[in-house]
Amino acid sequence: MAIRRWSALLGAVLLAACPPLRAANGELQIARFGFANNCTFYDCVGQVFASGGTHSDITVATGEDGCNGFARSLDFARAASTNDDVAHVDVVGGSQLRLTTGRAGSAKLELYDAADHLIDRYAIEVADPVTFGLPASQLLIEGNVTTLDVAARDAAGRVVTSDQVTLQTSGATSLTTQPPYAFPVSVQLNQALGTGTLTVSYGALTQTLDLEGVPLSAITSLVADRPALAVVAPVDVVAGDPLLSITALAGTRSVVGPVCEWTTSDPSLMGYGAAGTIDRPAMRNWFRATRAGNFTATCRVATASVTVEIDATTSAK
Repeated sequence: MAIRRWSALLGAVLLAACPPLRAANGELQIARFGFANNCTFYDCVGQVFASGGTHSDITVATGEDGCNGFARSLDFARAASTNDDVAHVDVVGGSQLRLTTGRAGSAKLELYDAADHLIDRYAIEVADPVTFGLPASQLLIEGNVTTLDVAARDAAGRVVTSDQVTLQTSGATSLTTQPPYAFPVSVQLNQALGTGTLTVSYGALTQTLDLEGVPLSAITSLVADRPALAVVAPVDVVAGDPLLSITALAGTRSVVGPVCEWTTSDPSLMGYGAAGTIDRPAMRNWFRATRAGNFTATCRVATASVTVEIDATTSAK
C-alpha cells in the first residue's frame, strides 16, 4: 500500500513538473496537433496566425505523455494545405511539420496515409495584424525592471501569433529579454533616468512607445480604485486576482514600478503589493486578515499615501 501511495505521489509531482505540450484535436479526432512555439499566453485551440511569413513548428501525434512530448507517434505519408496561398506546410522530419503563412484567410492542414486517404485535418486561420495596442507613452521608476506583454491583434481584436517580431530600444531604455521574439511576447525593460523608446515591428506594422525614467520622489499622489472593500477572515493565503488596484501618479501621469508599503490599524490585517506593468500600470494589492473586524490600511510610496477601509468578515459579502 505504501508503495502505491508513493507511486501515485511521484506521478503527481512529475505531471506537475512536466506540463503537456499544448495540442488541439484534429477535426476527425484522430490526430493531435501540438504547437510548441506560439502559445506563450494564449491557448493554442483557436489561435490565429499572423499573415506574411509567420512560422510555427507543429508536432503531430495520437496522444500526449504529459511531459512535453507525445506518447504515440502518428504515421502519415504526406501533409498538405487546402489553400497554399494562406498557409503552406512542409514535413521537416518524422512527425514534425512547419507551417508558413501567406495572405489572410482560412485553410486546412491535412494528413494523408500511404494510400492517399485522409487521416485528419486541422483548421488554420490567418489574419493581418493591425495594432499592438501599446500606449503612446509611459513613466517608469528609474532603475526598475518592468514587464510588458506585447500582442499583435487583427481588425477584429483577436490576438495573432507570429515568430517574425522585431524589438528595438533607444536612449535610456534597454531590453533584458533577449531575442528571438515571438508574439505574444513578454519582455522586460530596464529604464534609466531620462527618456527612451521601445519600437515594436512586424512587417510594415510598427509602433513606438515613448518611455521616461523618473525617481520615486516624482510621485505626487496615489489613487485607489475604491475607498473600501470587504475581505474574508481568516485568510491564510494570498492568491488570485488583486483585491485593490492603486495607481501612482506624477501630476496627472501614471507611473509604473513602485510597490505599496502597507501599514494597518491592527496587526490582524496585513497588506501585500506588487508593481504594475506598462500595459496595466496600477499597483496590485491583496490583504490577509486573521480575524474579523473593521480596519484601515494605508499605502505609502515616497511622500504620497492613500488610505482604504477594510471590512473583514467571516463570510463573503
